[in-house]
Amino acid sequence: MKSTSKDSDLRIVGSGIRTSYRKLDLWVSEAQKIIWRVRRLGVFIKQKDLIDDGLRKEMIAKLPSDEIVRKDVELLLEGFDLAIKQVHELRRRLIELAKKESMIEAFREIPGVDWVRAATFLVFIDTPFRFKSKEKLWKYMGIGLERRQSGDGHERLQTPRRCSRPLKNVILGAARSALVSKENIFADQHQRWLNDGCSPWIARRNLARSLATVMWGMWKSGSVFDPSQVGKSLAKAH
Repeated sequence: MKSTSKDSDLRIVGSGIRTSYRKLDLWVSEAQKIIWRVRRLGVFIKQKDLIDDGLRKEMIAKLPSDEIVRKDVELLLEGFDLAIKQVHELRRRLIELAKKESMIEAFREIPGVDWVRAATFLVFIDTPFRFKSKEKLWKYMGIGLERRQSGDGHERLQTPRRCSRPLKNVILGAARSALVSKENIFADQHQRWLNDGCSPWIARRNLARSLATVMWGMWKSGSVFDPSQVGKSLAKAH
């Protein structure tokens, strides 16, 4: 079968998404190296301190005056800055490619779903027809439940240990963003679950499920986002 231009574009988007996550892992790894290195020198920081210029300068000022020590930290910071630059450049290029895909563009109409989240969902799910039910989709994304036996012999419902971490991060991030933007159907759903007595954790999980179900349904049917349809295909979560 001859490859089409559209297939080629999708492969490029897929490659870009996976490369972005590898670079993101590198960014986090570089940050951890610095955090642990300066901690051994008695300076305690968080990752955000490396991004903010003012906080970074404060960290450097607290380091010992030893030239070798400071040079060591400086080299680590250069590696961290390079990783950030690469992540941002990959993200920019990825968004350019993602805008060419009609389904990704359709996902963008959903509150909380940005270009990278939309592209990640499309790339890692691959095809919506691989899942026979939304429950199987939820498990794959790490927002479903599975029965596991505890040490005392009792069975408990818990989130799955084996899942797609990128997809789990994407859908939980989308849920948080939808809540922050407030005036949308998903934020209203979340508030109803809270009013019904759900804990904040369960309400957020339900919201992530609702978002995933909507994206899955849109993809299967080739439709656009319709707020009036939100919740109609979502089973009541407990």
